[in-house]
Amino acid sequence: MAGMSLGDALLSLAMPFLALRLSTVPDERAVALVFLAGSLPRFAAPLLGSVADRLTPRAAIGVASGLRAAAVLSVAGLALAGMLPYWGLLALAAANALLNTLIFAAGSALVPRLVPDELLARANALNSGVMMGLPLVGLGLGGVLLGLLTPASVYLCAVPLLALAPLAAFFLPKLAAAEAGKASVLGLWHDLRHGLRTIFGQTFLTASFGFSFGLNIGLNVMNARAPLALRGAGGDIHAYVVFEVLVAGSILAGITWASRGRSVPQLHRFAVLGAALVTLGLLPMLSAAAEAWWAGAVCFGVGLGLVSVATTTRSQQLVPTAERGRTMGALIGLNALGLTLGAALAASALSTPTLMLGLALGLGAAAWTLARAVQAG
Repeated sequence: MAGMSLGDALLSLAMPFLALRLSTVPDERAVALVFLAGSLPRFAAPLLGSVADRLTPRAAIGVASGLRAAAVLSVAGLALAGMLPYWGLLALAAANALLNTLIFAAGSALVPRLVPDELLARANALNSGVMMGLPLVGLGLGGVLLGLLTPASVYLCAVPLLALAPLAAFFLPKLAAAEAGKASVLGLWHDLRHGLRTIFGQTFLTASFGFSFGLNIGLNVMNARAPLALRGAGGDIHAYVVFEVLVAGSILAGITWASRGRSVPQLHRFAVLGAALVTLGLLPMLSAAAEAWWAGAVCFGVGLGLVSVATTTRSQQLVPTAERGRTMGALIGLNALGLTLGAALAASALSTPTLMLGLALGLGAAAWTLARAVQAG
């Protein structure tokens, strides 16, 4: 996972600038459409969650991560040869999202099978630290590489890092599939209904989903508008790199803090505090100043680290082992709608301050609902 996290950091940093080079549409749309292409395949998450339940963790993670590395290598080669059309970058974003969804569903279902319940928060924190904290190194490396190389070359540099994931998958414990049988259309419909019933049948899971849905809208808006807003504020690529490094570093701080949560009340407190900090972090982004975006990045990142670990741990505790993959798949599928809406908003003519204010108000309401759910027990 470490190599995959580093490789993803390079891709995320270089993607907006590669999109701007390849596209002839306005800048906002050029970047936002790539995020949209990476959001739509997540609607297949219910099927992928069912597949994850029926495959061994080795097979699900190993094959999907290997295909990801091959896809990035192909796109990097075409871009370096000057033969990559803009739609090719969109296709990569879609394939990358599809494979990442399978990896995430399989990984989320695997963690509680490997560690006892009392260590689950720490295990999730460690896993999140690798996936969200290590990009600090990747972003720093990416900033240096983008100053020396083209975005296409940075994509090529990510390939060896991504290739470490399928190799590491062979060292996973030999666990059987969580559920026997094959995924089918009828089975998919059954799994989807079962996953939705699980999510909306428990107050905490319902409230967590509500906040997660709004958060996914905000993430796509922020990720698509940040490089443009910082560039428009007089910042160059380095201002954007600083922003991403601050987000990643603050997420790591939040994850470390959340790893202290061992009891249910502690996890609930971290979830509510994290949701509040994420909301407050959007407010400085109403400004055009790069320094304001940097301040917002710190608050947003700490909150994201807290709420991610706390809600993931509680969800794993509340959902039975054989249902975790399909429930996670249903959750990702629903959140795909949030990502799609976020990409659509980022591509719209609405100003960045207007978008950020609307997101802050919406997430504030979702955070309040989460707090009420925790109070209700």
